[in-house]
Amino acid sequence: MIGPESYPDRTSLEAAFAAHVDPGKVDIWRMGDLQLAMGDRAGARFQDAYSGRWFYNCHCNGGVFNLGHRNPRVVAAVRAALDHADIGNHHLVSPYRAAAAERLAATTDGALPGVVFSVGGGEAVDLALKLARAHT
Repeated sequence: MIGPESYPDRTSLEAAFAAHVDPGKVDIWRMGDLQLAMGDRAGARFQDAYSGRWFYNCHCNGGVFNLGHRNPRVVAAVRAALDHADIGNHHLVSPYRAAAAERLAATTDGALPGVVFSVGGGEAVDLALKLARAHT
């Protein structure tokens, strides 16, 4: 398993992050004395992996405000889904995508009959820009 336990101390984690992800971010964390590594998470709180101290997560990253870290209902739903489906193949017809699209479209009272799935926000923004250009 990959996680904080992969690095014996904060210094080795920060060195790996700086070398392979973003050295500037590590510098900013150090300047602001915000050297935290998320360990255990539950609800609106997380534990620093190295000090053991618990914090409320007031950072605005989507799902935490809406659902909390590791929301038991979300975890259970994901586990149940993984027992029946995998990532599939986007080139083939899929009952999972059809059902999800049908349910999403139903929330628009017929205004939007179709759905386009994307793998991430960048792809979704790209599609939105193309649609806007086509209709303006």
